Amino acid sequence: MKHKYFFFLMTVLMSMAASVASAHDFEVDGIYYRNTTSYYPLSYTVAVTYRGNGRATYDNEYTGSVTIPESVTYNNITYSVTRIDGSAFRYCSSLETIAVNSGNTVYDSREGCNAIIEMVSNTLIAGCKNTIIPNSVTSIGNNAFYGCSGLTSISIPNSVTSIYEYAFSGCRGLTFVAIGNSVTSIGECAFESCNGLIDMYCYATDVPKAYSSSFPSPVSRTLHVPASSLEAYMTTDPWSKFGTIVALTDEEVGIKTIQNSPMSEAEEPITRFKNQNVHDLSGRQQRKMQRGMNLLRMSDGTTRKVLVK
Repeated sequence: MKHKYFFFLMTVLMSMAASVASAHDFEVDGIYYRNTTSYYPLSYTVAVTYRGNGRATYDNEYTGSVTIPESVTYNNITYSVTRIDGSAFRYCSSLETIAVNSGNTVYDSREGCNAIIEMVSNTLIAGCKNTIIPNSVTSIGNNAFYGCSGLTSISIPNSVTSIYEYAFSGCRGLTFVAIGNSVTSIGECAFESCNGLIDMYCYATDVPKAYSSSFPSPVSRTLHVPASSLEAYMTTDPWSKFGTIVALTDEEVGIKTIQNSPMSEAEEPITRFKNQNVHDLSGRQQRKMQRGMNLLRMSDGTTRKVLVK
């Protein structure tokens, strides 16, 4: 009896030591996995995680293109990929594309969005610098874009109601943000250290709940909001701390494309409409399309908004 107890205790201690030594248990094809197997009943599962013994041990452990499979085989055991740790892709600024294999039953990468979405909740849990957020996503998860310094602009569609803590924290290259009209809450540190931010467009008529840490120091940044809600934003913290708060123009309010398209569609207007009358969001005419959001005045008198990544 004593021998069995000693063996059990040593097994537990060795397991604890291994978990302290490294967050990941093994690596296959450049993806790091943490064993989450359940033994009662037996179910071989893993989580995608970061490399090393802490989330900040390595930067850019994921670069280029990454595709998460529905299962992975290691040491002749096949594991189902059922979880992606919240910090798995933090500071992976060189990540160009990210997707989940279509056979995965927990996550998807719908519409070629270059992001990972939890299907049951429609929460975007991980993105990269080329992410286009689909108009079926309802929330942006914790750490979804954390440290993605290559991200320069993002349009959050009208389907999104919540932006969670640290969602865009450390995105130092982010200059332009458009927030759709359904957002009701923005978590703590959601845009922390986004020091390159110039313009934030928020289309919500009801001022979303936010925290003093939700935004970078906003003194030199411009917030664009619905005219009917201008006073509310100007008198509600932390929104009131923005250096400049202006009303959206009738033209900006009238455009209903505060949602994104797959990259192939987003690129199409660049060539098709390159000779149209192009303006920035302040109404200044441009010689050509610029990175970020552009206003195109079409020959038939209509206006289109085009996001150039």
